[in-house]
Amino acid sequence: MKLTTRQLLTFFSLTYAVTWTRFAVAGTISRANASGARALAALTGALLLLGTFAPGLVALALTELTDGRAATRALLVRIFRWRVGVRLLWICAAYFIIRMRKMKLQAMESPVIAGGI
Repeated sequence: MKLTTRQLLTFFSLTYAVTWTRFAVAGTISRANASGARALAALTGALLLLGTFAPGLVALALTELTDGRAATRALLVRIFRWRVGVRLLWICAAYFIIRMRKMKLQAMESPVIAGGI
């Protein structure tokens, strides 16, 4: 299927609006949360996560609207088809764990986090 200029502009406009609205609201909540309330921190994290996945969600919604449910299912089947060996999966998991530990150590050594503001 060939995309028209209008379809591309619609996708990019909606993606931009949805993503940056989430990020702006998360930033506002984060700045207002000086007391460090966990509920507001969780809400901020959820908004950032939604903003991160917004392009994919907008693409799924537009596929559903323009091409119907069958096209959306076909797209999702192709996305979730397993094509990776177990060995590569273990390598990625090990890398992720090592990277997270390194980031935690760096955060613990940070003067801002360790000594407070």
